[in-house]
Amino acid sequence: MLTRPHQLVQEVCVLCVFVAKVKKIKCSFLRLFVTLERALRFDEPALLVGETGGGKTTVCQMISSLMTRQLAIINCHANTEAADFIGGLRPVR
Repeated sequence: MLTRPHQLVQEVCVLCVFVAKVKKIKCSFLRLFVTLERALRFDEPALLVGETGGGKTTVCQMISSLMTRQLAIINCHANTEAADFIGGLRPVR
């Protein structure tokens, strides 16, 4: 059985599909929203990669707001390493 926040997000997914048909929301944004919601519902990890301005941060903010959860955003680049997230041992000079 789904918890209430997940049910709320599912209802928003259905509403987004309806609005997308009426208001012509970008299909890529809707697909990202639904895919991320499903990953969260089944406790699967998600890595969002894409063009600047594609809606990745907005989708995360919408879902975290609907689920009343705190959101931590980490912007990565080509030189980002695992040690940037979890720390690492560095030589002392």
